[in-house]
Amino acid sequence: MQSGGAPWRGWGSWGAPLHAHPVPFSRLSSSIAWPRLAQCSQPTRNTRTRATHPSVVPTPEGEPGNPTWSQDGGTIFYQLDQFGYRNIWAVDLQSGESRQISTGDTDDAHPDVSSDGQRIMFLRNHRDLYVVPIQGGEPELVYTFEAHNLLIEFPAWTPDGHGIVFSIAEKTGDIFLLKALN
Repeated sequence: MQSGGAPWRGWGSWGAPLHAHPVPFSRLSSSIAWPRLAQCSQPTRNTRTRATHPSVVPTPEGEPGNPTWSQDGGTIFYQLDQFGYRNIWAVDLQSGESRQISTGDTDDAHPDVSSDGQRIMFLRNHRDLYVVPIQGGEPELVYTFEAHNLLIEFPAWTPDGHGIVFSIAEKTGDIFLLKALN
């Protein structure tokens, strides 16, 4: 229990209250409107870190995860689990509007924006790497991992945009690098 008797459980090192409720938008910076979490009985600044409580970014109903920033900082790309299927979505931080990037009864996860800011890479069913234009469109299959005992996770572009780094959950747990063929 925190002082004042209010029950609360932390979230990671941020210590965000799990029982906070969203309230209307307020300005957190001069250029982006963010909704704020209700001020429960906790102080506005976590005493263990140099951060305020996190702000809620609006998303459609479902379970969002694995957020990543656009190169210009105006959009967050994320996966959204709805009805047992995950797809890739984008939320514009200025308007708060979300748009769907990938569609279908698939398991699309772990989005990452290319270094040139033009493409989004994601995993489908933890075995297929896809790339899609940042505006959306038809995803292009980049690579398929054919071994059935592999679980591919957390792909990320290399800084030059010519390769992809990722992890494979297998007995070894190694990290691999896939370079583009020129």
